[in-house]
Amino acid sequence: MCPKMKSRSRARQRGSALMEFALGSAVMIPLLFGTADFGRLFYASIEVANAASAGASYGSFTLANMSDTTGIASAATNDAPDLANLQVTSSQVCQNSSGAPVSCTTIGAYKYVSVTASYTFNTLFSYAGIPSTVSLSRTVMMRGQ
Repeated sequence: MCPKMKSRSRARQRGSALMEFALGSAVMIPLLFGTADFGRLFYASIEVANAASAGASYGSFTLANMSDTTGIASAATNDAPDLANLQVTSSQVCQNSSGAPVSCTTIGAYKYVSVTASYTFNTLFSYAGIPSTVSLSRTVMMRGQ
């Protein structure tokens, strides 16, 4: 084979390799970013669940803590420092031995603290057919001491 023909063949191979890279990266890069966003969403959902659990744990420690909404919210937000706009609400719930709601002044009522942590997750990029915001919410109820 003459040297000119070898040179043309290599140039075609380089051109096809560049084309394969361009087509492959057009598919792989969005998948990479989508995977990163999914990982961030999964992490945020774990943080929301842990924050609600931490708030309920604080509230159930003593009967006085059950009505300390500021302390409950502080315990929850301290457990999820990466979630800047975490919303925490809490309430005291009383139930009888069969689980029916009753007044907290009822004799023999079991006292629970209910903590709800909510967070709105935003993706880094917009994807076709996939919402760019996801509302995450978790409620944890623990019996008081």
